[in-house]
Amino acid sequence: MRRRGRIFAVLFIASGTAFLGLLTGGEHLQVRAAEDPMARFWPVPMPTYPGTTMRPVAADQRVGTSALKMAYFTTTDSPAKVGDYYAAEWRNAGYYVTEDVTFKGGSVSGYDAVAGMMRQIVMMHKNGRTLVFPAVAVEPSKLLDRRAVPADVPVYPGAVGLLVTQSRDPMARSQVVTYLDDGPLEANLNFYKGEMARRGWIDETKPLPAKFQADDGHILVYTREGAEMTINLLKLDETRTRVHVALVR
Repeated sequence: MRRRGRIFAVLFIASGTAFLGLLTGGEHLQVRAAEDPMARFWPVPMPTYPGTTMRPVAADQRVGTSALKMAYFTTTDSPAKVGDYYAAEWRNAGYYVTEDVTFKGGSVSGYDAVAGMMRQIVMMHKNGRTLVFPAVAVEPSKLLDRRAVPADVPVYPGAVGLLVTQSRDPMARSQVVTYLDDGPLEANLNFYKGEMARRGWIDETKPLPAKFQADDGHILVYTREGAEMTINLLKLDETRTRVHVALVR
């Protein structure tokens, strides 16, 4: 369970903000002033942190083939204080709890063996505030289902730790694929350039400003028939590369 919880956390840290529209251009749910944005949102009870208001990130998402509900809120409290609150709530409810929290952020997971669901918060602390993503995975055993990879997304041979997040909200139709592979950065770059051209995608990549250029990474942008795919390649060492692909339709 610890490994599954940590995988869940890594996914949100990598792509949770994308569903707020910060990375992929999506939008979170529109809420009328007199309406409770979280009414009937959670499939199971989710504690609200004192003094905060949760907002839904998107109406319907999937990680792998597991249904996912995710919201967010912010607070001036530290990640440790927020983490302690949720850990205590979930332990009192009888869930199996794992914690991985530092002053920069982290995660707390609570697995409900009776309902077969995983609750989790993922936190990031910056500029005196903690951004928190509470979430519920309905079928956590399906988080790593490779069948969820969109047919349009090429995957480098030998990919491991492959995760797919999907938003099916019409206002934020996006799919994010993340994984690691044992190929060098240049091999990954050549693979994606060749595959995207072969599949008919148009290269829209623009040179980055000098201050953002680096030898350990590449960002590629492609379009085709109204869809956009952004590919972020990061060199981990001489033989390993991290890949983050965002497909927005």
